[in-house]
Formats: sequence, C-alpha cells, structure tokens
Amino acid sequence: MTDEPQALCLGRMPIISQDMEVHSYELLFVDVTHNNIQFPKDYKQSAKLVGSALNLKGLKHIAGGAKVFVSADKDFLLHDMVLSIPDNFVFHIHISTEFDERLKARLTLLREMGLGFSLMLDEKGFENSKTIQAFTPYVDYLAVTMNTINTVGRTKAIAFLQTLSLPVVIKNVEKKYEVELFKDLKECYFQGYFFAQFEQVELSLEATQTYEVIDLCNLLSTQTSNKVISEAFLKAPQISVQLIQYINSSAFILKKHISSIEQLLALLGREKLRNWLLLTLYSSMKKNSDITPLMSMLDNRLELLKELHGVVSPNDGIKQKDQVTFLGLLSLIDLIIQRPMEEILQRLSVNDVIKEALLEKKNSLGELLAFAIAIEKFDLLEIQANVTKFGIHPQQIENLLAASIQNSKKTV
Repeated sequence: MTDEPQALCLGRMPIISQDMEVHSYELLFVDVTHNNIQFPKDYKQSAKLVGSALNLKGLKHIAGGAKVFVSADKDFLLHDMVLSIPDNFVFHIHISTEFDERLKARLTLLREMGLGFSLMLDEKGFENSKTIQAFTPYVDYLAVTMNTINTVGRTKAIAFLQTLSLPVVIKNVEKKYEVELFKDLKECYFQGYFFAQFEQVELSLEATQTYEVIDLCNLLSTQTSNKVISEAFLKAPQISVQLIQYINSSAFILKKHISSIEQLLALLGREKLRNWLLLTLYSSMKKNSDITPLMSMLDNRLELLKELHGVVSPNDGIKQKDQVTFLGLLSLIDLIIQRPMEEILQRLSVNDVIKEALLEKKNSLGELLAFAIAIEKFDLLEIQANVTKFGIHPQQIENLLAASIQNSKKTV
C-alpha cells in the first residue's frame, strides 16, 4: 500500500540568491487534502513530477527561464526517459546513492547535454568526505537542510562547506539569523518558509496525464514514425514508466523484459499499444474510490463486447477485435474523466467510424455498442430486436445475460 497522498498537485518553492533574487525553483507535490508538501521518493514519483512539469503548461509557465530542481534517485537517472529532458533541470542526488561506473558514465553524458546535479548531504554525509570527493566532479551544487546543519553543528558544518568549491543550497530556512550564518560562503542559495510558502501550480496532475494519454493515442493513430512516437513517450515519462511496468507485470508472459517504447511498438503494434495505454490511464485512476464502480463497469463492458462481438461476427480477425476493444475503452471515458465525450473526441484523433459509434450508435460498431448497453440495462425489447436483426440463437444471448447479471452483482 502506497503512502503517496491521494490528492496531489504540482507545486513549486523558490530558491533565493544571497542578493534576495529568485535563482531557481524546486518542484514538489502539494497534498491539497492536508495542505503540505511531498518530495519525490522514488523514480516513479520523479517521473510523474517531471512529466507534469513538461506537459502541463511547460517550464516557461512554471519557472520562466529559471532552473528547476527535482529530487531523483539512481533508477530515474539511469532510465532512458531522462535523455529527453531539457537542460533547465537540476537533479538532487542523495549522498547515500551508490556511485558506480554506470552512474558516473550517465552523469557525464547528462552534464554534456546541459543537465545539472546537486549532491544532497545528510548528517552521515559530512563524515563521508571520500564519497563527496567522488561525486564532486559530477555535480554542480551541494544541498543541505537546516536540520542537518543543526545536527552536525553549525560551526563544523559551515567550515566544511567552505572547503568545497561548489555553490550550496540551504533548505528549510525559516529565520533571518539562519541566512546570516552563511554570509561567508562564496556562493549560497536559500529555500524555506522565511522567503516564501510553497505555491500550487495547477489543480490536478490526473487531468494533465489524461490529456497526455489522449495526445499519445492520437499520435499512435497516425502514420508518424516509431522514432517520433518513442520521443513523444519520453516527454511523458510518468506514462512511459507506468506502461512499461504494466506490460512487464505478471499479467503478461514475456520471453524478454521490455525496457523501451520502441520494444513495445514492435511487440504489440500500434493499435494494441493504444489500447494498453488507455488501460494504464484507467488503472492509475483506480485509487480514486469515486470511480471504482465505473472501473468495474468498464471491465464488465469490455468482456461483454468481446463475447458479443464473437457471437455477432465470429469470422472477424485481430484488427477488428482490437477495434472493438478500443471502442469499449472509450465508451465510458466521458464518465471516468468527467469531460464531455464530444470534447474528448475532438482532441483524440479517432476515425469517423468510432466517432459515429460512440456519439450516434451508428454503423456496425455503434450497433454492437448499443446491443451491449441494452444487455447491461436488461432492456428485453431492445435485446429481442437485436437478436432478430443479427440472427442470433436465443440461447447465446441467454448465456450473455446470465454472465452480465453475475458481473453486475460483483460491481454492487
């Protein structure tokens, strides 16, 4: 069970120079339920934070031209997603991070690309000069909290920081005298409530991710090259991480571990990848208890459409089956993300057949969807009309009705 807050928003805190000017911002999560802040705890949370910053309104909206600091672990830094991140970012690396040849090579490459790094010290870090010396050629800042300074001892900590030739970011500064303690440091920056509270940048990370998914589905429906599609996924790192984890989960029997979007494209094809992308979005929303009944209803509808399609069109191939799955995934999206279907379809580039099926219940797919909805509602007159229209044996529909009744009992 995760301890990540349910109502997370993107937030920022300014980092102030000794001249009292805004030098940069640190990105973080704002828990709007409890009105507090959370820093990323692992690579998935770092990916979510970076992806939201890049895709919400862009870094220009969040930080202007200033640098943006984000906490990151080793897994995040070694992931391919980081190769697409612009050079505005500076990543905090905790001193407890294992500094091996892989990380050294990755930091060298990322610094050549323009990304920056900060070494986050704790109490033990001040005693570990060997590790600090190993990291120093690969980082641009040192970072330390006032709590750590007070634990180590102010005089000792400041004297130690003066021996290092790196700018220092002092975090959690709450009083004026704490700023004055560091006046002799050559280059020092401050963050904390003495200067500013955290700011909420946008109301919802979930809404941002929803439209990222829609845009990626749109791209998968075009003739865009696999390379361009892979690059687009890397610009939405939270989604990429979720999707790859989902495909690598125990639900799939794979001979080879999947580690890139290009591998997914080759393995699944565009249509299946588009469908799994929507499933990933929905599965990430299951933490919200308000939509759990809808998610169960979606599961039931997908199964019902699959069975009904097999009865109505038993000779259809894989492509048609994937299209029915896509129709089912979209059929409740307006209720799940609470936006009008017309608005969603304007942004999502689906073909006219799917649009007509969803909005007007026209064409063979629309008729199939209308038939499934009639079964869900136990509309016997409509069911009988469809049995006659499609020439289906009544026993087949009785079996589907029985299964639908059982599924509805599980949902309640």
